[in-house]
Amino acid sequence: MLLPSKMGGTEYYLSDADNINGGKFITTDQNNAVKKAEGNLAFWRVSGKDVHYSDQSIGKTVRVNINAGGGLDGHQQNTWEDNPKYIWTNNDSKNAEFTYYIRCSGKISGQGIAATHVTCSSKFRGGIHTGNHDSQASCCELVLRVGEGNASLNYNFEYNHPDYVNDGDGTKKLQANNDTEVGKWFGRKTIVWTNSDVKSVTARDYIDLDPFNANGMPKNNWKPLQEKVFRRISRDTDDGTKYNIPPLWGGMFTSRVDGFKTVDYAIMSLREIKRVT
Repeated sequence: MLLPSKMGGTEYYLSDADNINGGKFITTDQNNAVKKAEGNLAFWRVSGKDVHYSDQSIGKTVRVNINAGGGLDGHQQNTWEDNPKYIWTNNDSKNAEFTYYIRCSGKISGQGIAATHVTCSSKFRGGIHTGNHDSQASCCELVLRVGEGNASLNYNFEYNHPDYVNDGDGTKKLQANNDTEVGKWFGRKTIVWTNSDVKSVTARDYIDLDPFNANGMPKNNWKPLQEKVFRRISRDTDDGTKYNIPPLWGGMFTSRVDGFKTVDYAIMSLREIKRVT
């Protein structure tokens, strides 16, 4: 871990999951998943689910959702429009360190949207993604594209699904480079906290491009990759919705990967941290 745990804070680990596909703390969006091992490294192989785009091309999407405060097996309580303290339960993950080790294989090829919609996103403080202009999503995200370098680093507000909004400032490039490669493991940490002004939220990505030793244990060579401060923004979505409040609430975290046939996940965790000052 990079930051100290919050005293009495919630935490959850992939190793505790008997079933990654559904439960109180962790779930996929109906993706098929199989537990596997390579030497001492245990992981889940999650298959991409078909997604149909407006140009008739067919892509793949994988989503693994985790909320150390639980609630994913029940009804979502709130949306961002309520300006809530939490989305699912009052123990929702909020100021948290989200860690996962990932390997993306079988990149989609061909023409159209499916071939270009190839992203790896850490979403945070959110809810379910369904419907059209649906406020249940209530999340933000940091984005990288596997194998596509630093120019692919990005972020979005997605309070309504699937109405992504970017205020144009970009993320702040930090020490590391996005030298990820298709078919190779890398580690990613996305750390999120509400700032002391209680008017903004910082999200910072860390990356480990050579994550495991010969015994399949983490090397923990984390380096900061990108950072974004999320504030209220004045830009509207296509349907005229204003994302006019910062994402101060708690919610689930999601690893979303588009454009690959399979995604392997190892040593995923979500842990509440002391707020950074």
